[in-house]
Amino acid sequence: MPRQNKPEKPACGCNVYNVLKDLHKHGYKVVIVTNESVERFINEKPIRNTLLKKAGRIEAFCRPCDFPIQV
Repeated sequence: MPRQNKPEKPACGCNVYNVLKDLHKHGYKVVIVTNESVERFINEKPIRNTLLKKAGRIEAFCRPCDFPIQV
């Protein structure tokens, strides 16, 4: 889908969901990237728990959005 005109810069205090929806509407793909490090863990269980916790927070954030988001 080709991008339409660039969206206007949001004013301070905008709802992040509205800004993301506006970007999606203008043809942008919304991608969420995290820099969560698991290097401090040695065993598999703490790594898995940390990743599941992070995934849960991201999933909860994305739930109200009514457009595709890549995590």
